[in-house]
Amino acid sequence: LPGPVRSVVEIAMLLSVLLFYLAMLLLGFLWVWETRGTFTSALAWPLNWCFYAALPVSAVLGVWYGSRRLKNGQYSELDAAVDETSHGTRGAD
Repeated sequence: LPGPVRSVVEIAMLLSVLLFYLAMLLLGFLWVWETRGTFTSALAWPLNWCFYAALPVSAVLGVWYGSRRLKNGQYSELDAAVDETSHGTRGAD
């Protein structure tokens, strides 16, 4: 795609991923809330906080990572990879 069109498409894709993570965050917290009162059979640990909370916690990390990329202007994986590989490689030629 041409440069300006590519930028718009990449920003739209990143925003849609962020919306997905936000939905997972909201629905994950609802799932954790709805499963309260369930416990493991042997140790009597609450299942909702020990196991089911992995979904909203992962969604928080996804929102953080995606919003950081959006803020830094790293709209595609290619942009993020260039920044990561360029550190400390100047003058290595």
